[in-house]
Amino acid sequence: MPRSSEDNQRIKDERREAILAAATRVFARRGLASTKIADIAHAAGLSHGLVYHYFESKEAIYVEVIRDILHGSRSALDECVAMEASPFERLAAFVRGVIARVEESPERLLLVLQVMVQDECSKGACAFFDDHAKHLYFSVRSLIVASREQGLIDPEGDPDALATALFAMIHGIAIGMLIDVPVPRRTPSVELVLRLLGPTRSAARSLSVVGKKVGVAPPEPSDARNGRRGRTSTAPKPRRSRRESA
Repeated sequence: MPRSSEDNQRIKDERREAILAAATRVFARRGLASTKIADIAHAAGLSHGLVYHYFESKEAIYVEVIRDILHGSRSALDECVAMEASPFERLAAFVRGVIARVEESPERLLLVLQVMVQDECSKGACAFFDDHAKHLYFSVRSLIVASREQGLIDPEGDPDALATALFAMIHGIAIGMLIDVPVPRRTPSVELVLRLLGPTRSAARSLSVVGKKVGVAPPEPSDARNGRRGRTSTAPKPRRSRRESA
């Protein structure tokens, strides 16, 4: 019995998503310049030619991956900004969501960092990133300013310095999840991350209910390398060689 048009479309969508998911992992490990279509096809479990049926080049895949990542991040931020809550609670909801997404797929944030620092980045991806970075930075900065004006955080804190430090901590969390080191590690809690803003006692207490307001439970401690929640790994792992990491 021949497949229906709906079945054909579903298969196409599934293959496309499989290509993008595989490309995210491969690009994060190898970078754009060192990645080949064959690498992506192998990671996706598809033939080399079939990948070209969906995308004309690895650059086209790269741009689509970056676009998906940035679109999801922007939508999540806009939802937090629109919450009926104090600016500090909205900021906490944003950080909680970012940490959850980083725990789920640290490769996605690592790819965004590559766009930030690598000259090899495609022009299409860079254009998406520039617009996203401005929106993200100034949205978070405005929440910091509003929190300071309402007496929810340290009034002496510089908004630009605080926003820079906040993003640096989030980026560091993602990088740490992708690097094997022979020491125990835990993902920092939202409360710990936001301490750098110098929240007042009342603002700090409000964090316990932020997860309920946005329908997200506070993340449990996790071992980023082995996926087990609630405890850290204490057994050192052997370092991988650069060849194995590639």
